[in-house]
Amino acid sequence: MNTIKLIIKKIASLFATLIIVSLITFLAFQVIPGDSVLISLGTNATEEAIEQRREELGLNENVFVRYFKWLGNAAKGDFGTSSQYHIKVSELIGERLSITIWLTIISVVFVLLISIPLGILASNRVDGWIDRIVVFLTQITMAIPPFFLGIIITLIFGFILRLFTPGRFYYPAESFNKFISFMVFPGLAIAIPKIAMVVKFLRSSIIRQLDTDYVRTAKSKGHTRAGIMYNHVLKNALIPVITFIAMVIADILANSIIIEEVFGIPGLGRLLVMSISNRDYAVVQAIVLLIVIIIVFLNFVVDILYQYLDPKVRIK
Repeated sequence: MNTIKLIIKKIASLFATLIIVSLITFLAFQVIPGDSVLISLGTNATEEAIEQRREELGLNENVFVRYFKWLGNAAKGDFGTSSQYHIKVSELIGERLSITIWLTIISVVFVLLISIPLGILASNRVDGWIDRIVVFLTQITMAIPPFFLGIIITLIFGFILRLFTPGRFYYPAESFNKFISFMVFPGLAIAIPKIAMVVKFLRSSIIRQLDTDYVRTAKSKGHTRAGIMYNHVLKNALIPVITFIAMVIADILANSIIIEEVFGIPGLGRLLVMSISNRDYAVVQAIVLLIVIIIVFLNFVVDILYQYLDPKVRIK
């Protein structure tokens, strides 16, 4: 029953967060300078044409009336019509969402496959030469912005080694293999700083666990270091790391906005940047809300997993 109550509480919190964020997002775009209708029709548009367009988009109604209409339609998957592209926002986003999701998945795979082994390796021999090298590399890579890494990766792997053609993006429908081959490099640009963060966090978590009483007891009973690490320490050390990884995934999603511009990827992030420039608020509001939904849902999943993995945080 406690678990059911927890899930209900978390779901209620999830919906409350989404409503608050959607309201803030909607109201914020009402005070930002710039007229999307004027940008869409051009400066030579007549007053009649502008007024007609505003009436079509419902921009003459009260702001809260427009918000509740937008929220009700958004709940049904209808985010309105783009003032720049003159098509449904849901269609516009749908074309690009899968690309950004693939970029996020590739980045997360890099983070998990590299950071966990490195974190274990570094913590096995604290202050050893491997640990010193790993700590040194993590300090450097954490300080490098993803967009600069993207430029370096493009220079080395694109222009020098010619492993991919910079700016030549392949859609999955054209060639899935070429699409994945291209996405590996922007995914790596996003992942490298996050790998450093997870390695540092996991290393510290493992070191704390190695200094606990249950580890000393296991050693006194003759258990091997590897057995203690993989049967006891790693399981406990990964519990706080799971929450941290959820934050990393959210950060990866945010960083995709910049990296898509660097590599010329027609994803959600690039669409967001162009829509902000064109004052296409319907598209911007939808993308922001979608990103918030993903982040809040990730936190919801992690909270539930945390209850099962760590009995100490369960509700009594």
